[in-house]
Amino acid sequence: MLKTAVGHSNDLSPAKAIEVIIRSCKEQMGEHKPQAGFFFTSILDIDYHPILTSIRNAFPDIHLIGCTTDGESCSGNPFSYDSMVLMLIASDKLTFASGLGQELS
Repeated sequence: MLKTAVGHSNDLSPAKAIEVIIRSCKEQMGEHKPQAGFFFTSILDIDYHPILTSIRNAFPDIHLIGCTTDGESCSGNPFSYDSMVLMLIASDKLTFASGLGQELS
């Protein structure tokens, strides 16, 4: 089994946006527990710590990676600016890990 969920919001309030995204992802995941997540957000003049804390509190055991972007796109919404996208993955057969590569050149 491989289950994915995608939450997207272009609400200009970061707190409201992440609330909508988390709720949407939880609804889509149902009883499945996500193991990995990808988070993308526009380069906004905001404090990212509360957003990441909200994701971590909602899904404490996921391997989360992400970055800022100049625009976001996902399956359910058209390309947009000033938005946030979170994709979660759960599997009963795969395991996930995250890492950091340095000095790759």
